[in-house]
Amino acid sequence: MKQSTPVRSLALAALLACAGAAQAQSSVQLQGLIDLSAGSFQAPGAAESTKRVENGSMTTSYWMMRGKEDLGGGLSAIFSLESFFRADTGEAGRFGGDKFFARSAFAGLTSDKLGTVRLGRITTPLFVSTVVFNAFGDSYGFSPVVRHVFTSGTVSGDSGWSDAAAYTSPSFGGLKADVLVAAGEGNGGRNWSAALNYGIGAFAATAVVQDVKKNDAGVADTRTWQAGAAYDFGLAKVFAQYTDVKNNSTGVEYKLADVSAAIPVTTAGKVLVAYGEIDASGVNPDRKTLSLAYDHYLSKRTDVYVAAMQDKLDGAATTGKSYAVGLRHRF
Repeated sequence: MKQSTPVRSLALAALLACAGAAQAQSSVQLQGLIDLSAGSFQAPGAAESTKRVENGSMTTSYWMMRGKEDLGGGLSAIFSLESFFRADTGEAGRFGGDKFFARSAFAGLTSDKLGTVRLGRITTPLFVSTVVFNAFGDSYGFSPVVRHVFTSGTVSGDSGWSDAAAYTSPSFGGLKADVLVAAGEGNGGRNWSAALNYGIGAFAATAVVQDVKKNDAGVADTRTWQAGAAYDFGLAKVFAQYTDVKNNSTGVEYKLADVSAAIPVTTAGKVLVAYGEIDASGVNPDRKTLSLAYDHYLSKRTDVYVAAMQDKLDGAATTGKSYAVGLRHRF
């Protein structure tokens, strides 16, 4: 029997409604950030500075593809594939030989009531704590605490762990817990980390412990703990961190302290200032780093910045002095 026009219209509307509902239940996003700057860069002890275009001075450039599907009953499936790149040369990764999805590569399940479980390559709670509780964020170029924790030979292990399983609890009155375990597959170590994070209103705090086991790749056996706090006074948001690293492979202990502030000076711009130091036991040299920057947002997605840093390593012939002018764009 031939359907009438009204019947066909109703059937088409029903199909479109079903398609719309299916699309609403799942989503995939492509996004990222590109950070490029030009300036002069000098490491402590280097005889001369080098002038160059630099990738990722304030944030390491990356792109990501992530998705979420509503499974019903408050449960969702999630995934994320995240890759670093060097925009100054067009190469993938943070350095030659870096993993393609070094930033993250995981799948998992999440529930507002039960928390989130992830499997794959996962960012460590220590890295998250370090970048959240300092005014310069995840700046490998100018954040004293990021440089001291992850590029000064103190903490062992990367900012993300492969072959890992993670659990993040729901929030209980502003308190959340994170647990991360990495299996000892291949030449990887049997590593674990746990964190408590609290945030209500203008105040936030964190406490993290991380244990990295020595493995066939030559990674040192280290135990690290870190405490951090932040308070937004309105006129300035102030951060403080303390990190203790015990290297069981060498017997050296590192004590790291950092204070920083983000000070709004216009509706679109803020001054960033940070000071950090490493107190190393034994014959290892201490390190003191001071950074200053101005960050101005041209829009919600684009900002420009100017930054300077003085980096002093005890016993080094020269003090490192670096400065740069840069642009960040989020897409």
